Amino acid sequence: MRARFRERGYSSKSITEAEKNVDLRTRSDFLAPRERQNDEKIRFITGYSSQSWEVRRSLRYEPRYRELASKIKQEVPDAEVCGEKGRRGCFEVKINDKLIFSKLESGEFPYHEDIVNAVKEVKEGQPISKITKVKKRKCILQ
Repeated sequence: MRARFRERGYSSKSITEAEKNVDLRTRSDFLAPRERQNDEKIRFITGYSSQSWEVRRSLRYEPRYRELASKIKQEVPDAEVCGEKGRRGCFEVKINDKLIFSKLESGEFPYHEDIVNAVKEVKEGQPISKITKVKKRKCILQ
């Protein structure tokens, strides 16, 4: 497990601190439901493809994540924004660990404005809802 966190760029000190915190908790602490306070940070995570089997295609995912993350940080500065490399073809968006959008399900990318609005709504205390509106590809026949 340590190796996975090291691959993701976490320092040894951070990993050791996390292990100590986990050791101090019981199983029931982890399973107990936790209510989110409005002043808590919103945790936004996007999984995006890191496979480079076709370089032109894989280069689209990380820049899309970075652009979306930037827009979220502009609109909701206290949101915690994380990007995780995932399997080929994925671009999944979660807010507080709840999946709100999946490119694997829809086949397309989301509108950034819809994601930003969803983060704002959660910040205001509204329930998390799934996003279904997608950008349609432009079809060009030659």
